[in-house]
Amino acid sequence: MSKRSVRVFPSHLGLEVLSYFLIALITAVGVYLFADYFANEIIYERFTNTAAIVAETRQDLNNFKNFVAENQVASSDTKAINNWLYDQKYILMDIFKNEYLVYSNYPSYATSTYGLPALKWGGMPEPPGRHLYDVSFSDGMAQVEIYTLAASKVYSAVQFFELVLAFGCFILIFLTIFSSKFKYIDQLQNEMEIIGTGNLDFPVTIEGNDEITFLARGIDEMRQSFLERTKTEYEARRANSELITSISHDIRTPLTILIGNLDVIASKKYQSEEQQARYIENCRKKAYQLKELTDRLFQYFLVFGDAYQEPALELMDGYAMLGQMTGEYSLALEDQGFTVNIQDDAEGANDCFIEANAIAVRRVFDNLFGNIKKYALPGSSIEVTVACQDGALTVSIKNVIDEAMQKTESTNIGLATCQKIMDQHGGTFFTRKTGHEFWATVSFPVKQRKSDS
Repeated sequence: MSKRSVRVFPSHLGLEVLSYFLIALITAVGVYLFADYFANEIIYERFTNTAAIVAETRQDLNNFKNFVAENQVASSDTKAINNWLYDQKYILMDIFKNEYLVYSNYPSYATSTYGLPALKWGGMPEPPGRHLYDVSFSDGMAQVEIYTLAASKVYSAVQFFELVLAFGCFILIFLTIFSSKFKYIDQLQNEMEIIGTGNLDFPVTIEGNDEITFLARGIDEMRQSFLERTKTEYEARRANSELITSISHDIRTPLTILIGNLDVIASKKYQSEEQQARYIENCRKKAYQLKELTDRLFQYFLVFGDAYQEPALELMDGYAMLGQMTGEYSLALEDQGFTVNIQDDAEGANDCFIEANAIAVRRVFDNLFGNIKKYALPGSSIEVTVACQDGALTVSIKNVIDEAMQKTESTNIGLATCQKIMDQHGGTFFTRKTGHEFWATVSFPVKQRKSDS
């Protein structure tokens, strides 16, 4: 099982987001520290002076006296006193009765002030800045020391707002910096919707150098590739439609002439045997012309037709079949004035077996030798090489190109037909043009040799 590669370093987009996060975080921390500093200054100035402390203490003391009186609280009722202090918050309280400490909500502070073990006040002078107040409990009079942390009350509320302010700054700065990415993603979404409607000419915006940019560039390349393929297919369909229309029109004319000549021959309206022979020769020429046109139609459907069925292949002596075909076509070329040189480089003649369809293979050589008749220099030499080696049966054909035919337009359907037939046979087909010479090579894989059986 292959191991998936692990990314050690963050991606471009990850580094970008991390940098935005750090910028927003550092700014938010700075805002918090700045606000906290000035808040502390203001709180210290307004709530830690003697007048403020005394006023706040008296207020809390009066509230405690009212609570004791209304609820008949005893000095030993720790639960009730704890509940009141819990609701008030930020109040330190010690209660003395008969000079002994009977209650403290801050024992460690009381211990450090009065000492152990008895925690007895014992008539000692009051510590500096602290005062004892008489409070009437339900079980008698007791002395209460109360200390209000006024600054802490305000500071807790202020600190909460400082945190809210810092967090708000963090979110605002992060979103402000990252908003360009959000806009770009939204823009890509809109462009994808436009392209999705079929408007392939609409370009995809490429910005930045991160994963989103790479994704956008990939989508745009896919769009361009699909657009190019669509245009190519459209041009091919248009050209093929024009070709079919042209061939259909071309078929009608020789077919009409052929029918007319046959009608003359059938009704014996010719005046002499010489005239009859001319009519017969015209019929033969028109028949060959029709064959050429129908061959072109077949080649078209072979190359572009979706419903074409591949030919059935049979095991046969490929060397004998190809030797016979090349011999027949060579004689036809020699009748046209060409010189054909056949070179046999086969190893062990007559024992190269291939899986092929003879009709389809003949169609390949029909195209190749037909092209020689059309485009080769008249009277030139044609080189044909047959070889059976390295597990393949190969036929190579070389001819000299007629310069007068260089500018002749061709649909190349014949060569495309050869390519498709050879693909169906599991073989290869390639052509090469160098200067004034043209090469065509077909190669079939050898399936069986007689010497191997």
